[in-house]
Amino acid sequence: VTIPAYNEEESIVKVIESLPTELRGIDEIQVLVSSDGSTDATVELAKKAQADKVIHSRRNQGLARNFKLMLFEAVNMGADIIVNIDADGQYNPDQMQSLIDPVLSGEADMVLGSRLSGNIEHMTTSKRMGNKFGTWVIRHVSGVNITDQATGYRAFTRHAAMRMNVISSHTYTQDTIVQAGLKKLNVVEVPIDFLKRDFGDSRLV
Repeated sequence: VTIPAYNEEESIVKVIESLPTELRGIDEIQVLVSSDGSTDATVELAKKAQADKVIHSRRNQGLARNFKLMLFEAVNMGADIIVNIDADGQYNPDQMQSLIDPVLSGEADMVLGSRLSGNIEHMTTSKRMGNKFGTWVIRHVSGVNITDQATGYRAFTRHAAMRMNVISSHTYTQDTIVQAGLKKLNVVEVPIDFLKRDFGDSRLV
């Protein structure tokens, strides 16, 4: 389980502690937190919450570079399946099983948790409309039939992760979908809940 974090001291412990300790079809679960230049107590709190590995960049490099680093580290840690979940607590860890089931069954190389086909507790109108437009663009560019191009709750096989070459310096979400389409990887969506953020605004991008 990879968790990108940038100054998420208010939520990082809750997210780590709410992760499942057992998943059907999984022998071992490890947690990797990647702090992208956090200046608060994110790193210390992640270690206290017993994340298996915490890496920290001295300066903020952006979500895309941080994601690329996490994939590299997760593969080196021996991961067969990589699940990415944000550090702000807006995704439901209890839905992780449904996210990995298409991978376990051999149906998918990459699984996207779709907020727009699931239940959204809170999302501004501008973000919702922007995401719908962005999804339309990415769907046509990639040839992948999706409803939510910007979701951060997603799962990858080891094979898919090793084929991802994140080029963008802004965010990985669209980049990886386009690459999945070009490389003929199987992409599946599952509906997920999108919860209201308890503290502040998103600082990932």
